[in-house]
Amino acid sequence: MRSVHFDALSNHARNIYLTLLGIHDFVQQVAGYDSLIMN
Repeated sequence: MRSVHFDALSNHARNIYLTLLGIHDFVQQVAGYDSLIMN
């Protein structure tokens, strides 16, 4: 049986993971936009 603490921890970890994915996506978009401007 899973504890409430573990659920909270896994939710927190998933939120961090999704946030990092979003930042990574954003950085790639900005990098692509920059290369378009440079070329």
